[in-house]
Amino acid sequence: ELLILVPPLLGLKGNLEMTLASRLSTHANLGLLDECGPFCRIAVGNLAVVQCQAAVVGCLAAVVAFCLDFITTGAFHPRHILLMASASVAAASTASLLLAS
Repeated sequence: ELLILVPPLLGLKGNLEMTLASRLSTHANLGLLDECGPFCRIAVGNLAVVQCQAAVVGCLAAVVAFCLDFITTGAFHPRHILLMASASVAAASTASLLLAS
């Protein structure tokens, strides 16, 4: 079941990087990153949004993986969804945190 999560989580990091780059380049083209005060506020805000996106998409990937497992095996294991959700959100959050550094 955890192997089902690997491809979406690998693709997630690239999507988060491109989303952050797009947001920051839009702010740069608007001239909002020229001063230090707005730059710090915009950077922290965008990094927080990316972190939230990572958590939501990680949780959705876990739900999809659980549904696929339930369809194929027909067995319902509540602990598995908790394990998959926590592992995928932790992996997505770690990838997002490493993206920020």
